[in-house]
Amino acid sequence: EEPTTEEPTTEPPSTQPPTEPVAADPYPDYKWFLESYTWVDYVASDLSEIPADQYGDYWMGTYSLYDVNGDGVEELIIKCGQSISDTSYNFYSWYEGEIYTMGAIFAESGLYRPADDSACILVGNAQGDIEELTCLEMTWDGLQILWQREYYYQREDYVDPKEGTWIWLEAYSVHD
Repeated sequence: EEPTTEEPTTEPPSTQPPTEPVAADPYPDYKWFLESYTWVDYVASDLSEIPADQYGDYWMGTYSLYDVNGDGVEELIIKCGQSISDTSYNFYSWYEGEIYTMGAIFAESGLYRPADDSACILVGNAQGDIEELTCLEMTWDGLQILWQREYYYQREDYVDPKEGTWIWLEAYSVHD
C-alpha cells in the first residue's frame, strides 16, 4: 500500500485588511531580519560574493516601511545592490510571525506612496535625463505592475507627475 500525504489546507494570508486588529507587532521580526542580513539570500541582485562584514560598502544601506497592499501591516522594503545599475527595491511582508518575500524591482532613485493612501506604491528610476516611474500593486501572489511611464525631467516644460499625488517615503539606515 502506497503512503498517502495530505496536501496542506492552509491558504496564503488574505490581501484584504484583517477584520480584527493585528495582535502581534512585525517590527521586532523586521529588525532581526535586517540585522541578520537573512534578506540577502532573497534579493534580486547577486550578492553571493560579498562577505557579510562588507555589506555596508555597497548600496545596501536603506529600508522603508509602508503598507503597500493596504492590509494593515507595513511592508519592509530594502534597497540594495552592488552599484547604481544593479540596485533593486526588495519587498517583504509579515504575517503571524513570518516574513514573506513578495518580489523585487530594479530601480534606484526613490519610493513614493500615494497621497490618498490607496494600496500601491510608486518606484522611481532615473537614468540620464529620463525618469521611469513604475506603479506597483502587491498581493500575496507578488508584485504586479499597474503602469509604467517615462518622463524627460531635464526639459524646460517638465512637470513633475509626482507633485501633489505622491509622497516620498522616508528611508532609514540598516546599519543604525
